[in-house]
Amino acid sequence: MGLRSFRAKFVLVVGSAVLFDLLVTGGLALWNVQRLSRDAAAEVGRGLEEANQDYIRSYAATTAARVNLLLNQVHSDVGTLAGVLQEQIDRPVRKSQIGEAMARGAPGTVTVAYDQKGGWAQNLPGPPSVVSVWGYLLDQNHLPLPDVQTDIENSAVLDLVAPSLLANGQSKLQMYYIGPKERPIFRTAPYTDQAQTFDKLYPGHNSAEFWSFFFPGLYESWEQWARDPKSRPVNGDITQTAPYTDAITGKLIVSFFQPLWSRDRSRVLGAAGTDITLDQLAEIVENVKVAETGFGFLTM
Repeated sequence: MGLRSFRAKFVLVVGSAVLFDLLVTGGLALWNVQRLSRDAAAEVGRGLEEANQDYIRSYAATTAARVNLLLNQVHSDVGTLAGVLQEQIDRPVRKSQIGEAMARGAPGTVTVAYDQKGGWAQNLPGPPSVVSVWGYLLDQNHLPLPDVQTDIENSAVLDLVAPSLLANGQSKLQMYYIGPKERPIFRTAPYTDQAQTFDKLYPGHNSAEFWSFFFPGLYESWEQWARDPKSRPVNGDITQTAPYTDAITGKLIVSFFQPLWSRDRSRVLGAAGTDITLDQLAEIVENVKVAETGFGFLTM
C-alpha cells in the first residue's frame, strides 16, 4: 500500500513537472511566435510605408519634370520668336529691308483700317496675324503715325515665324509682339478679332497706355533690369505671369514674355510673348492620385 502511494506521488510530481515544462515551453514558443509575427508585421508595414513614400516622391518628381518640360518647351518657343525680333532690332538695315519686302509682298498684314466705333485701327482678316493700333497711335486722319507704321511693317516678320511655332511643339493659344511703351502696337498670330474683344472686356483700354493698363509694373521691372542688371532675379529674360482670364478665349491662361532690347541693351523696346492655358498645366497635375482622397497641386 505504501509502495503504491509512493509511486502515485512520484508519477504525480514527475507528471506535474513535465506538464509545467510543457506549458512553459509552449507558452514561450507561442510568445516567440507572436512576437515574431508582430515584428514581421511591423517590418512589412514599415517597408510598405517606405515603398509608398518612395513611390509618391518619385511620382511627384516625375510630374514636376513633366511640368518643367512643358514650361521649358514654351520658353524655347518664346525665345525663338524673341530671337528673330531681336535680330531685327540689332540689324536695322536688314530690318528695314524685310519690312519693306513684307509691305510689298503681303500688304494686308501692314495695312490697317480705322474702326469708327472703337476708335482704333486694325488690319482686315486674311493674313496670318492681326495687328491692332490704338487710338493714341493714330494721326488726325486716323492713320498710324510714321514711326508706328514703320513698327507695323517691321513686326510683320512675325508672320514668317509664329505660324510654324504654333503648329509645332507644345500647344499654344497665340504668339505675339507688343511694341515699346511709346508705340505699343499688338501683333498676334493667329488672326482674331482682337481689338473688338478688348472693347467688350476691357472698357477704356483704347485711351490708356497699354502696358500699364494690362500688365502694371511689368515693363518697369524690365527697365529696372536695363538700369541695374543685378536686380534681375534670375539669369534668363523670360517673365511668366500669374494666371488670368484671356480676353479672346475667356480661358484662364499664363503668359510668357521675353523683353526686347535696344542695340546697346539700355532700353526696352517691347516684348515677344505667348500664352498657354492653365488647363495644360492642370491636366498633368490632375493625374496625380494619392490614395482615395489625396490630390496633387502646383505652387508658383
